[in-house]
Amino acid sequence: MQIDIRQIPATGWTPQTLPEFPCCPDPQLDDLAEIGREAGGIDALMEFLQGSFASTLFAFGQVLREQLPATDLQLEAAAVSQLLQGNSKVVVHHGNLVVDGDLQPPSALLVTGDLTVNGILRDTGNVAVLGNLHCHSVASEAWFIVGGDCVARDFVYGDYNDNMFEVLGRIQARAVVTSDHAIYAEEGLHVAHEPSEPGVNWEAEVFDLWDATHCEELLTAVGTDIHTLIPVTKFDAMEDA
Repeated sequence: MQIDIRQIPATGWTPQTLPEFPCCPDPQLDDLAEIGREAGGIDALMEFLQGSFASTLFAFGQVLREQLPATDLQLEAAAVSQLLQGNSKVVVHHGNLVVDGDLQPPSALLVTGDLTVNGILRDTGNVAVLGNLHCHSVASEAWFIVGGDCVARDFVYGDYNDNMFEVLGRIQARAVVTSDHAIYAEEGLHVAHEPSEPGVNWEAEVFDLWDATHCEELLTAVGTDIHTLIPVTKFDAMEDA
């Protein structure tokens, strides 16, 4: 399902409203407006968005909200390729999206409404979900912004230190885990399990894989369920570090 950017007027490329992003750099609004107005097709815009801040991806989602009608959609994870835009690897859906099965888009992902993944969500490029995110678990290495709440049946996991998992609402999960990846929730983290003592750099509710005591307590609390998201080899590597 292709987004027809020709339906967006020249004056509509600057979103009228945007939330504050406490962590992500400010969106590149001037660049977005210029490329949006001048792009001959969707490919040039997607190329720009792949290399832009996650907040800019979010801003494009707000442009879609303000300028084009939305559509709700449910599909199997294997069929998400129909949401690839032009010749790019960027997945965009304008509206609410329900995906059945584990999902790992090939590059950036934008959903302008709520995203429900009936499985595990893993990112490859930046992600912007303007509404709420519901999933079994989510694992992130890129910059990931959720405009509403992030509700995971099981786990939220962040890996790699150059990016961030940023939620403008609350995070709800069995456990939240980091491997040198910042995790932020404007309205707090609501978890079933948390470490007995806070980690050095993270919120008190977050298990730090670089902390041996945290690893032991996490495995005691949730058992091998965590290995559906984080492989055993990751824990072994932390022990050897």
